[in-house]
Amino acid sequence: MTKKGLTYYQADTDRFQDIRIKRLKKRYGCEGYAVFQYVQNEIYRVEGSFICFDEDQAFDCAEYWNISEELVIDIVDYCAEINLFDRNFWTSRRILTSQAIQQRYIEICRRAKKRIAVPDDITLIAEKAVEMPKPATITAQTAEIQQPQNSAEFRGNPQTSDGISDKEKKNKINPPSDSPQRGETQRRNVQNLLSGLNRKFDATCQHSQLDERGKTPIPPELDNGKGRNPDGLMYNLEKYHVPRHEAEEILMLTRYGEIGHPIWALFQEIDRSRGKITMPGRFLLSRLRPS
Repeated sequence: MTKKGLTYYQADTDRFQDIRIKRLKKRYGCEGYAVFQYVQNEIYRVEGSFICFDEDQAFDCAEYWNISEELVIDIVDYCAEINLFDRNFWTSRRILTSQAIQQRYIEICRRAKKRIAVPDDITLIAEKAVEMPKPATITAQTAEIQQPQNSAEFRGNPQTSDGISDKEKKNKINPPSDSPQRGETQRRNVQNLLSGLNRKFDATCQHSQLDERGKTPIPPELDNGKGRNPDGLMYNLEKYHVPRHEAEEILMLTRYGEIGHPIWALFQEIDRSRGKITMPGRFLLSRLRPS
């Protein structure tokens, strides 16, 4: 019988910067983090992408860490409350899983050429069914078949004997980087977008992009005294090429980049997906819109 679970799983080095982990540690101390890691390990070990967390599972966890079963359940409840686990599956079916867990499980299975087994009724990955195309490997034997010699597509793009163009080799040796000019252009685009949004939401901002402190002004109806980072928010939206109409809605849903808002953890989730989240704007709105 093929084992469903995994013999290993990877961990993100920035997990201690995750605001959810910080909240868990602040509420329950080291015991909270220990329980979360124990449950996550059991998910990968047993089923791979989820676990039915019943009384036996709670007992095993409590015995391992020498704490009460009631405390284990309280910690798991809080983990679901702050979205370390999916809240709906936990409250309705006592199943523990999350989008991040399923993404990591699928990635490991692909690398290990292992069959992916995420039940359809609990999948949280919209991209699961879409296999990312693998880059074509061009060899001397296949170059003649894959690249027609007389095609206009390849004219003016000299190729070497291995079938790879000089331009491709140059880019491979010297990959494009984020130049200072590109960074300045990106910052200018962010400020232009912010300026337009401010004019839309607050007539008092029509003649200025920045306030006296050099920060982007906040519309009065959204200013409840909490710290915000609208420039950082819009910089990330520009970075992920989020369309303007989606950026406007995200700006409002996050109350102009409120500090501590889940949006910052979602940006980390996009980074960890390594390109699997192909439409970041829609992904962010699906997680931010009220259900």
